Amino acid sequence: MRSVAAVSVVLLMGAGVSCMSVTALRHEALELDDAPRVIRSSVKAHLADGSTVLFPDGVTIEQEQVTGEGDRYDIRLSPVGAVSGVARDSVIAIESFDTEIDPDRTFAYSFVPTLVSIAVGIAAALSSR
Repeated sequence: MRSVAAVSVVLLMGAGVSCMSVTALRHEALELDDAPRVIRSSVKAHLADGSTVLFPDGVTIEQEQVTGEGDRYDIRLSPVGAVSGVARDSVIAIESFDTEIDPDRTFAYSFVPTLVSIAVGIAAALSSR
């Protein structure tokens, strides 16, 4: 009976480990050239007055405006309110962020421990006979 409980615990541990994925945050400074464009990843705009606007769903950069649904924070990072865009000439820097899943590390951290836990569980079951 103890061996069945031990096997169950090991298999549950393996199942918990197998539900893991590894992500990486990609960060890129954007140029404020004259080319209009659409950025679909999260964007942070740093403004001349020291405030910051976060656009979680991206922005459209045009000649006069940077538009998108965002939240503005003052220089102390206290929330100021929602915005639908900012004047382009008030933006001193802009950067994009994107989260990517690392398939190799996800496989290594998920599949391999699962196989090990299954092997340990089988060995425990066989040794209890």
